[in-house]
Amino acid sequence: MNGTSIDTVLQILKWIVNTLFHQCVAVVAVYTIWIPIENYSAPFSWHVILCTLGLFPIVAECLILFSKQNVWSQEIDRKQKYWIHAILISIGAFLIIFGTALETYRKAVHTDPNVKNFESAHAITGLIGIIFIVFAMVCGLLAFNTQRIYRWKEKFRPIYFKFAHNVIGQTAYLFCLISFCLGYFTPWFVYYTSEASRISATVVSVIVAFWSTICAWRSLVNQIRSLRNVDN
Repeated sequence: MNGTSIDTVLQILKWIVNTLFHQCVAVVAVYTIWIPIENYSAPFSWHVILCTLGLFPIVAECLILFSKQNVWSQEIDRKQKYWIHAILISIGAFLIIFGTALETYRKAVHTDPNVKNFESAHAITGLIGIIFIVFAMVCGLLAFNTQRIYRWKEKFRPIYFKFAHNVIGQTAYLFCLISFCLGYFTPWFVYYTSEASRISATVVSVIVAFWSTICAWRSLVNQIRSLRNVDN
């Protein structure tokens, strides 16, 4: 088999894996959303629904957007991808923050004094994830306007903001993922779901997160190389 054939096979395999990725995203989202719909209780159900939609599929699709093997974004040029990335991350962040705000309010007005905000590992990691999301969006806004900033002060090179946005964004994604998976093992989810389904959902969520960040990791490596050249 010649080199061209091997490249073709690898490309097809990447497309297959990418298709499976989107199916996994759909499975995780439907599973996680269906439980609070079937056992509806406002505003808690909306907390789960909104935060799930914000992370899977919106933020996940936002990250996989720049992958060359991503099926739905192959024909979109890079400049348009930046705009789509910004729109998707804004929507995802809004859903996650608003969904968390609903749960924070529910606990704040709860009649049981033992119900308090941000005591569990799920809640704490979620809050950390939201803080990093806000910082990542600020860095993203600066990275989007780096040419203007660079003209104002040459020390603020575009690569610095892009690197910061990438690192902080991936950190936010990691904490949100941890919080998401820990949510499967909170008392409410444990009561309404089986252990096997929770473990399966957790494994699939980690796989989805891993695959969606591969392109971001590659970008991070290239940015580190660029930073080394700038420093030299």
